[in-house]
Amino acid sequence: MKKTVKRWMAACSVLSLTGILLAGCGSTSAPTNAGGTTAGQPAAASPANGSAKTMRIGIGLNDKSTEYKGTVKFKELAEKYTNGSVQVQLYPSGQLGADLNMTQQLQTGTLECTIPSTSPVANIIPEYAVYDLPFMFKDEKVADKVLDGPFGQKLLDKLPASGIVGLGYWENGFRDLTNSKRAIKTSADLSGIKLRVMQNPVHIDFWKALGANPTPMSFDQVFNALQQHVIDGQENPVQTIYTQKMYEVQKYMTISHHVYTPFVFLVSKIWWDQLTPDQQQALKKAEKEAGDYQRQINREEAKTDVDAIKQKGVEVNTLTDDARKEMEAKVKPVVDKYAAKYGDTVKQLFDEIKKAEAK
Repeated sequence: MKKTVKRWMAACSVLSLTGILLAGCGSTSAPTNAGGTTAGQPAAASPANGSAKTMRIGIGLNDKSTEYKGTVKFKELAEKYTNGSVQVQLYPSGQLGADLNMTQQLQTGTLECTIPSTSPVANIIPEYAVYDLPFMFKDEKVADKVLDGPFGQKLLDKLPASGIVGLGYWENGFRDLTNSKRAIKTSADLSGIKLRVMQNPVHIDFWKALGANPTPMSFDQVFNALQQHVIDGQENPVQTIYTQKMYEVQKYMTISHHVYTPFVFLVSKIWWDQLTPDQQQALKKAEKEAGDYQRQINREEAKTDVDAIKQKGVEVNTLTDDARKEMEAKVKPVVDKYAAKYGDTVKQLFDEIKKAEAK
């Protein structure tokens, strides 16, 4: 009996000592989740009652993009302004789906937030296709004034009826052209080029008008399709071309600036309606500040990315004024087609652009 008691006391002593040692040393191998917090531990700013709302943000671009850097800034500000009552988790590189798919997830409440280009949104709200009309904006300042003004808000106001809330616009940027076949200096050079375009009827129509063979495809499939020569080329802002390493599978790049594409910051209305008014205001403030930051760094990186692409061995040329005018003339019937289709929306866009250019 005494031996049994002694063995029992010895075992308890070993367990107690082990517990003390483990508590003192801690664990260095706990996994980290997409929100940047250690799994199994509350985020530093989480409410004591553990009632924080989770806000997952899915984007198509990778963690080198300015869009991702903008979401990192948003996470910082959102958790600060909500006093930790909203915790943000980030999922880049299409981890949660392609842009259109993630946008549709907002409608069903299976995802809280995504920040796609406006182009896929046109599949839900057709008027968003007007942002893809070619050769509309002459520079970023004009785009900012239009997007942040009455016209941009008018299109955001169309979203709630489809189960989505739009908080504002970030910047994807002016789109340029790359391909593996030949230098594109005029529209004639586009003949027969199999070009990936966004899943948007405006893009399909105007590239057809320019003589290319447009192939709609979600962004997450583009690199592999280029690598396997399923398509010849693609078009995206220079920052995306560089950070997604398109230079590894493309030989030629044309600075065409044929379309200015915004990102639009979208939230599930199902989730949004569960927030308090204070939380909603805090997130609106965080979105605006993070969006301003993202636009700034996007424009800074655009200045250096062209040279970086050249250094990777890509032949880069810029459309001449004459070549640009020729392309504008060829796509005018497409612009007229959608001006007739969307009527007042296109007219208001043209009017807002003229006002912005005059200031």
